[in-house]
Amino acid sequence: MGALQLMETQVAAAIGPQSSGIVHMISYVANELHVPLLSFTATDPTLSSLQYPYFLRTTQNDYFQMNAITDFISYSGWRQVIAIYIDDEYGRNGVSVLSDALAKNAPRSLTKLRSHPVQIPPP
Repeated sequence: MGALQLMETQVAAAIGPQSSGIVHMISYVANELHVPLLSFTATDPTLSSLQYPYFLRTTQNDYFQMNAITDFISYSGWRQVIAIYIDDEYGRNGVSVLSDALAKNAPRSLTKLRSHPVQIPPP
């Protein structure tokens, strides 16, 4: 039995795509088959319920997280901010939203320090 046939007949919900990119791809299939797609970690704000009505996010998207951080930065009166982020889908999206939020709310000096994902070898 193929994956699509399995999803059509025997799947009640799909749980766990860990990246927003994978959620984007799988959401098209989930929408066509009317199968809920649940993710604990996808934070991309473009994953909206209007475009993907069967997608359920259990975490706040980058927009809300970074605006909360921007509010804290403003409240603290900080003028210079250094954002250290991992050079992957989550890090790039998050720091981009943070940069936009800081620019919109008040001029701030934002320095972006990119780090590469670290592969931890198995024990």
